[in-house]
Amino acid sequence: MTDLEAQIGRFHHPERLDGFPSLASFIGDDVEAAIFQKFDRLSARNLLYLQSNVNELQAQLDKFDSIDARRGIHDAVTRLSAKGYRDLKAKAGRYTKQREIGAAMEGGIMDKDKDTIAADAFERVELHKQIKEAMRDYREALIQAREVMNFGAPSNRALSTLRRYFDTGKGNTVLLDCDKNMLSEHADLVKLVQTNDDRLSRVLRYVFGRCFRDRQRNPQPQLNIYYFSEDRIQLTSYVVSIVFCGILLLGSMACLSVLNKKAWQVRLGVVAVFTSLFAAVIGLLTNAKRSELFASTAAYAAVLVVYVSANLGPSG
Repeated sequence: MTDLEAQIGRFHHPERLDGFPSLASFIGDDVEAAIFQKFDRLSARNLLYLQSNVNELQAQLDKFDSIDARRGIHDAVTRLSAKGYRDLKAKAGRYTKQREIGAAMEGGIMDKDKDTIAADAFERVELHKQIKEAMRDYREALIQAREVMNFGAPSNRALSTLRRYFDTGKGNTVLLDCDKNMLSEHADLVKLVQTNDDRLSRVLRYVFGRCFRDRQRNPQPQLNIYYFSEDRIQLTSYVVSIVFCGILLLGSMACLSVLNKKAWQVRLGVVAVFTSLFAAVIGLLTNAKRSELFASTAAYAAVLVVYVSANLGPSG
């Protein structure tokens, strides 16, 4: 990057300098540009560390339980602490007071053998505090990792647009240092906004996106980046879906009416063809689940079967 480019950026009279200010403004103007790294490798490493810490604490607790089990055979005080947490905390509090007194009187030296029961109770209470904090951190990290994994991957169109803005040319990028490669791994990127991304809508965006162009919003004409109205795309998607469904339903009925006097095998074949077309349209143009596809196709076929069996249509 030349000194002049570093001073004025890529555009003449920019509102914000190239870097974090301009990139944040670009992402803020387009919700689909809210694409960030999820750091799967670091997340896994963090979970492994937290898990290892919990395993160590669990091993320490098992060790204490084993000691208490052997001691409790002949010690009623140990058995009482195993049944009442209040008693265990009371012994731990007594040990804390003894340690404070001992530190004041003996220059910071505390003889643990003076009250072994209280010292052991203190160790167990402190271990419980560590377990509580470690479990909270571990489970919060698990929940956060699951939520991040449920985020959808960015579309190729949105990612290519963001990369076009991010790449300033000649191997340079908007951000420097380690952030230069923030968009290099597609598998490690997530989008924050979940859009209604059915197949028909994707076709309208990719193929006919310029037809829905919002001419009042043209942030970077130098980069050939333009916005389009998502509401208009969704409306067009609904209209196209309705037209297809109407054609398949009314068209099938019209064909069956024309073939009213034909053999039942011919009419059954027409029903099979239109049912297959209906299933193909639903499967290709929508994100319907398999069960929803079966249910809608069965309902469509039932309508045609009733139409055929009732012998509706012109008689002549």
